[in-house]
Amino acid sequence: MGEWSKKIGEHGESIVENFLKLIGWADSQKGLDILSINPEKHKKKNAKSPRSTHGIDFYFNYRSPLINNTLENVLISSKYSTKPYPSSPIKTFKEHFIDLAWAIESFKKSSLRQEVNNSYKGIDDTFDRGVLFWINHDLEGEDNIINAVDNCVLPNDLVHDGIFVVDNKKMGFIYQSIKFAKNNFPSSDIDFVYFNTGLNHDAITSQNSKILPIQYINSNILPIKIRQPNQITTFLITVLDSFDKDVLLRVMGLAKSIGTELQSETLICFNDYDKLVNGNDVQMTKSRFEDKDFTNNLTVANYNIDFRL
Repeated sequence: MGEWSKKIGEHGESIVENFLKLIGWADSQKGLDILSINPEKHKKKNAKSPRSTHGIDFYFNYRSPLINNTLENVLISSKYSTKPYPSSPIKTFKEHFIDLAWAIESFKKSSLRQEVNNSYKGIDDTFDRGVLFWINHDLEGEDNIINAVDNCVLPNDLVHDGIFVVDNKKMGFIYQSIKFAKNNFPSSDIDFVYFNTGLNHDAITSQNSKILPIQYINSNILPIKIRQPNQITTFLITVLDSFDKDVLLRVMGLAKSIGTELQSETLICFNDYDKLVNGNDVQMTKSRFEDKDFTNNLTVANYNIDFRL
């Protein structure tokens, strides 16, 4: 039983590691131990002895493209199972979340954090965040656990700068979006697009790169810039929400606000778009825009591969 559990855990870590490479976090350190700053408080449930260390599955750091002069430290926890999500997930979720929060609390006082912070120049602020990958191998069951734990009440003494939860649905969305871009534009340069947040407007901060900001990992849209060999630039926005005229209208407005100088073409993709069923809705929504150069070069498609769509 112990060997099987170990094999499952290693498989889950492998899935997360490959995903991190896909989103530009390939330089993540793996399998770190952080000394606990409060061994008694941080001890595991039902443990008799205090906790000396926190095991970190992955650790990544990068200069934020969304906030000027800011370093993002990201501690990553991988929780993987062959079983479906529990019908009553709150208890298990709290254990996973608190465990990661305690690791971040200890990381804030660690020599590793100080060493990493000192390696960057021009940093005015640092955020220590977490990503909890709670995923499983159940291919037929519920893929969304985030909504089920949305109202979970957590201890108010947890010390962290934000923990993002990734379930099967969120991970699948990002994975399919990037794979769609790579498969349909195989010889192109593919970057994530960074929106102007009001905190990253300067001449130094890049507007796009290979690194997915942690803030995008829970977003229902993913903005991608595709530079093709023929010099045509496509602005791709994939959408997790189901196709709807109002959703399409908002995403089109977002795409246009980025500025037409970014793209020659705009491609908006949903996971359930059907041209036969939804084509007229697209044309009606396009007609609401006066800028015909924008709408004439805009296409709506499905980022899932199916011969009928």
